[in-house]
Order: sequence, then structure tokens, then C-alpha cells
Amino acid sequence: MWHHESRPALATNFGGGGGFGFGFDMGVAHGLRNAGIDVTAYPMIGTSAGSHTVAALRLGLDFDEFAEQWAEQVGEKTGRPWSDGYAFADLVYRDLHDPDVAAVAVRMRGWKREVLNSADHGIDDIVAASSAAFPVIRPHRVDGHWFIDGGAVSLASADLTPEASFMLLVTPFARDGQGVAGRAGAWQATREIRRWVDRWGGDVLHVVPTAEMVACGGKRVRDIVDIRIGRAVYPLAVEYGERVAAEMRSMRPDLFP
Repeated sequence: MWHHESRPALATNFGGGGGFGFGFDMGVAHGLRNAGIDVTAYPMIGTSAGSHTVAALRLGLDFDEFAEQWAEQVGEKTGRPWSDGYAFADLVYRDLHDPDVAAVAVRMRGWKREVLNSADHGIDDIVAASSAAFPVIRPHRVDGHWFIDGGAVSLASADLTPEASFMLLVTPFARDGQGVAGRAGAWQATREIRRWVDRWGGDVLHVVPTAEMVACGGKRVRDIVDIRIGRAVYPLAVEYGERVAAEMRSMRPDLFP
């Protein structure tokens, strides 16, 4: 699945969280880039909003431009059940493929997580499947199978992160003050990080939002597609990402000189 000749230094996992999650994920990634660590040079995987992040980063899409399209195509459907998530994904990613774009979705039959890769499917399909937040967004069909948002089982699926010497886990929901989703995200991340380390033996840095970011909102179900929250979080996350880069270098100076 992953097109690398040897064990990569880094693999990044972006968790889900709607408009809040996209602003946080993209901001951290851009802050890292500002500090000299380009996550797009290594394997990435995402869930829900994290799948949009992986695709947008790999394709070099601008945050403001992407957020504007999100607002126009998705924002007006805030809180409306059974909206069409594929229409937006098709608009942004139509006919695009990249073997290093991967996303986690839940196959409805069997209710199991599955990694969908753009080496096998269009980016529009895998992102639509991974971000089909039921019941706000209807399921999406890929190769005859129905999928819903990967966050229905795990907000990040850290254990499905590809092999690397270092995993950067970016989870928009995994701390106090974020309600049930925050508590669930923290519990899931703890278990999944342990599984990943047991399997691959790499180092891990888990990045969660600050209290200032959490105060921007995004805890209600109807906020899932509200990109205005992501716009508020994004500049805070860019600055935060620059600090994350420094911490990564302190942990593994051999990998991130």
C-alpha cells in the first residue's frame, strides 16, 4: 500500500472532528511546514475531517480557498440530516489519484474499519466514505460496499497508522472540555497508540488542542460541518504546529535535525 522503499522516518495520522478538526489538522501541518518539517514527504492517513486534511495537503490546496468552498457547498447544510458528502468531495477531488492518500472508513456490513487508498480508488470516493458522518451525511458506496465515517468506530484509528520510526498523532478531540467526544478520543488514542507501538516499535507524539482552541466551539452535533469554527482554530493551530516541530526535534534529533 505505501510506496516507500524503506521504513519512513515519520507517519502522520490526522483525526476527525468536522470543521473544528479540519482547521486544527491543517493548522498543525502548516505550522510544522513553517518550522521545516513537511509531513507530505512521508505517509499520512486520516479519518473524516482528517481524510480531507490528507488529501488537501497532498494536493497542495490552500486552507482559505478550501474553507471557502466548504462554506459554500457544505455550510448551508449545517445540522440537516442525510446531506450528500460526495458532492463536495467530487467537486474538490474529481478524477484525482495519489497512492499516498489514505483514509479510514467503516464498512457498514460487519461494522469494521477499513483503510481505503487512492492507489485503488479515487480521492473523491475515499474522502466521501471516510467523512460520511451518519446521520448528518449519508453513507457512500465504494466498490459495491457502503461506508460511513471512520469516526463511528474510532476518531483517529491510531493503530492503523503505517509503519514508521516516529508517529505524529494529531487528534482534534482527545482532551477535557470536549464532552463525550473528547473523553472517547483520549481513551481510544491511549489504547491504539499502545497497539501501534507493540507492532512497529516507533516513537509517538500525540498532539491535542489547547484550551484556547477548545473554547472556539465544535462540540455540538450541528457544528460538525461548520467551517467557521475551523477558521477560528486554524491560526492558533499554525502557531501550535511550530512548537510541535520543536518538540519532535527534541525527542528524535536524529530523525528531525
